[in-house]
Amino acid sequence: MNVKAVQRPALLGYPSSSQTSDTTLPSLGEHEPTTYVQSLQDPIDTSSPSGKLVFHIFSALAEFERGVIRDRTNAGLKSARERGRIGGRQRLLSDRDLQTAKALLRNPAITVAEVAKRPGVSISTLYNHLPAARAESLEEVVS
Repeated sequence: MNVKAVQRPALLGYPSSSQTSDTTLPSLGEHEPTTYVQSLQDPIDTSSPSGKLVFHIFSALAEFERGVIRDRTNAGLKSARERGRIGGRQRLLSDRDLQTAKALLRNPAITVAEVAKRPGVSISTLYNHLPAARAESLEEVVS
């Protein structure tokens, strides 16, 4: 028997988290028509009308705050795009570095590791930009 179930007899009919991971709040509410939330740390008890009101007010405030954050984030991203700023991580290899790497890879005497070392990137980064770095015909990849 689960220790939590002993301390909270109302949970005896529900499977423990070790038995299932599909238990969600709506499915818990389906088992018992009167499900209440009672906070152990805050004076919120949804079994009373005033507790339900406080719970719904907090829920509405949280939803409003999330919407404000989303709107501000989108406005900031739009403003940055208008100023020519693009988000995300900067590219490690410039177009010039890629052209130099392609030219060096045409020489079979130069290894991929040596080509990657020149701009200071890893071999995997070079392969990410040039998937067929050692293909029979690098011209197919270039075009």
